[in-house]
Formats: sequence, C-alpha cells, structure tokens
Amino acid sequence: MQEQDVFMYGKKIAMRFLIILGFLLGLNAVIGFLSHSFSIIVIAIIAFLYFIEGVLIFYVIKRVIEGYVPRKNPSYIMLGMDTIIAVIIAIEIYFAYNSIHKAVMVRFPYASFITPLITLSFSAFYATKIEDALRMMIVYNALALFAIIINLLTVYWLDPSVAILIGLIGLRENIIRGLETVKGLRGVLLEETIESMISAYREAPVIKDVRDIWLGIFSFYCYGGCKVLVSPLLTDNELDELRRYLIRRTIHTVPYIIAIHLVIERVKETTIKIAIPVRDTGIVASFDETSKFVIEEVSIPEIKPIKREKLELEVVSGRILQAQKANQLISKGVEVLLTKDIGDVAESSFRGWFTKIYRVKKENIREVFEEYVKTLRSMLQ
Repeated sequence: MQEQDVFMYGKKIAMRFLIILGFLLGLNAVIGFLSHSFSIIVIAIIAFLYFIEGVLIFYVIKRVIEGYVPRKNPSYIMLGMDTIIAVIIAIEIYFAYNSIHKAVMVRFPYASFITPLITLSFSAFYATKIEDALRMMIVYNALALFAIIINLLTVYWLDPSVAILIGLIGLRENIIRGLETVKGLRGVLLEETIESMISAYREAPVIKDVRDIWLGIFSFYCYGGCKVLVSPLLTDNELDELRRYLIRRTIHTVPYIIAIHLVIERVKETTIKIAIPVRDTGIVASFDETSKFVIEEVSIPEIKPIKREKLELEVVSGRILQAQKANQLISKGVEVLLTKDIGDVAESSFRGWFTKIYRVKKENIREVFEEYVKTLRSMLQ
C-alpha cells in the first residue's frame, strides 16, 4: 500500500516519541516515589498520559499502514484514560495540599535535583522535532526543578505547592483534551472538516466522487478514511500517484490528522471532458498559440459524445499565461487534451492534475476527435 510509504516516517516518529516518554516516565516515577517529591510524582502521572497518547498514535498509524480501519476505538480509549488520569491528578493535588503544613526535605536530594534537570533537557531537545506534548513537559519540569532547588534551601512547603500548580495546569489540559475527544465522538465540527476534505479532493477532475468518509478524534489528533471514485482513464501507476497526492492534500487540509485510510476505485459510469485548442479558422492548433477551445463531453462506458461547447479563455494583461490556461481548463473539468503541441510549463500544470495529453498530427477537429474516440474504446475494452 502507498500509505505505507507516506506514513512510515510518522510511525518512526511515534516510536521515538514512545521511547523518550517511556524513559521520562520511568525516571520520574522511580525518583518521585523514592524521594517523596510531590512535583516529580505529578510529572510522572502526566508523562504516563502522554505515553498512552503516543501508544494510540502509533497504533492508529500502524493499523492504517496494514490496511485496517481503527474507527472510533482509539477515541473511547483516550477518553477513558483522560478521565482516569484526571482523577489521579486530583487525588495527588489533594494529598499535596494536605502535606503543605508538614512538608519536609525531599529524600535523595541529589537524584531529586538531577531528575527534573534531565527531563527538562530531553524535552527541550526533542520538543521541536517530535511532539507538542514535550513542550508542556518543559513547563512542568521547569517548575519542578525550581521547587526542588528551593526545597533544598529548606523552604519545604514549596515542593507540594508547586505540585498543586503543576497538577492544576495538567488537569486543565487534560479536561480540554477530553472535551476535544467528546466533540469528535459527537460529530461536532466534523462536518466542516469533511466538507473541506471533499472540496480539496474534488479539485482534480479525475476524481468523480468521494463517499463513506469518516473521521475519528482523540485528544488533539484526527484520523479517518473514505472511498474515492476516480476516472477509468487512470492507469495503475497513476492511481498510486493519485493516492499519494490525496494523502498530501488531506494533511494540508487537516493539519492535525495523523493517518488516512483511502479506498480508491475506478468508476464504471461517468462522463469525461476533452479539450481541443483551435485557431480562428477552426482547425486544431497548438495549446500555447490560442485561447480558443472546443470541449467535447463523452459518456462512459458507452463512449458516445453527449455535448460540445466552444470556450474562449480570459486574457490577463493583454496576454495569456500558459499555466493559467491549463488551470482554467482544469477548473472546467477537462481530463484529456488533444493538441498539435504544448509547452513545458503548461504540460507540467496538466500532469500535476493527472490530465491526459495527446499530440495529434491531423488538423480537422472532427477527425482528431473521432480518432481519439477509437483509441478510448480500445483502452476501456
């Protein structure tokens, strides 16, 4: 599957994120419980939540690469974990509050000082390369490091106080993440995202319809899938390239999406539009030398002409830009161009939209069109 090529890098990033969070989780959990430092324990709890989130990201990408559809299970799992972690953080805040008046110096002061320092350094180094969660870890560990330093200076009540502050920040983010997951499960704002995806997909004339589109959301991440019906003129190699194009368009349209499962099928019944550049005399011309075109619409699978129209493209500043001409024809739904010749700029524009280009030798419009119809019949047999 072509998703494997596209998302394999994301899978590696998710795995690296899990390794880093696993290390930070283990370090903070062990030192936090040994030293009885409330701030380090709270950071370990939050790191555990991020670790679970990383596991789900890895799982979703892995399942999409394998060709499976995870649907809404990750959303329910993340919502459950958000709820559990929120309760645990609240309990830890309660114990930290009750310990303020009888707080003592943390045990293993050297290890307690080094732990947030190491966590802070790791988070700062990888924050811009991997995941937004690490940026919040920078905030948490900066607060914890400050609390431990002051605690070592005999201001013992600051460690549980900072633990309460870290817990409240983490609880706020936890609740926001949970609400985003609930919105996704209830379909809030999903319709707008789906409409944006369909509009982005339908920009290419070779895409005839988008069906069975679905999206799942957990935390601040989105994943989904759909069936895309495409022109029967596309070859297998072009289908592979189209798949990569659609994935790129999806990522551009929905920046927070982590995986998309696409089922692409050639449509059996449709119409295609064929453009033929013509001179004023009515004979076939080169694409670059004219702004006038004849558009023939043909039904598939009957391969019968059903409509013909004449089109004159707009002139910009007294001249016609070749790439602009190509884009105007694309916006009209043209899938095939029959021309005497075409420049590199315009050809590149057409190729980017999977438009077929045929260079013809004859000059009579009817003969050129009928010859292509014969070719089309042989292609689709």
